[in-house]
Formats: sequence, C-alpha cells, structure tokens
Amino acid sequence: MLGDPAATDLAGRRIAEQARARPAHYVAFDLLQDGRGQELLNQPLHQRRRALQRLLASAPAQLVVCPHTDDRQLAETWLADMGIVGSKVLSSKTPQACISPVWWAG
Repeated sequence: MLGDPAATDLAGRRIAEQARARPAHYVAFDLLQDGRGQELLNQPLHQRRRALQRLLASAPAQLVVCPHTDDRQLAETWLADMGIVGSKVLSSKTPQACISPVWWAG
C-alpha cells in the first residue's frame, strides 16, 4: 500500500520509494463511460473527447488527454517532433471503431 512507507513489493523494494522515483503518467484518448456508469459509445468521438477534456480539466499534470487531429500533416509533425517514424491511421464512421488510440483519423 502506498500509504505505508514500509510496504514492499515482491522483489523487496519499498513501494513508496519506487513511486516517487518513477512517477506514473496516464494519457487518455477516449471516454467510453461517464462517472455514472452510462456508456458513451453511441456518441460521436468528438463529443466523447470534449467530455473527457472537461473531466480532466482540473486533473493533476500526470493525467492528460492525448492530442488528436483530423489534419494528417499536423499529426505527422507531432510524430516527427517526438521522433516517431510511421503512424497508425483509423478511418471509420462508427464510434465503436474509434476505441483504440490513433494519432490521425480522416
């Protein structure tokens, strides 16, 4: 348990020390269910992403919304800036097909 400074993992490392040394970051792309448990897959991706952005507006810096664009050139610039070669593209009109993270959808 993180609240217990003496807690250790299976390798005997102190969990609290490891959490401080290697802080986690979570990048969210899509919101599939709201806080009340209501499934959102019947909504278009742009509406789900707006809801996700509202949800994370006051979240800690380690919890962010993944960038998204319909502009392929902009997406390629983002990827090049990060040193990523190649990209995964999803082109679909159904919300169910937009579940996996993508950088460009057109």
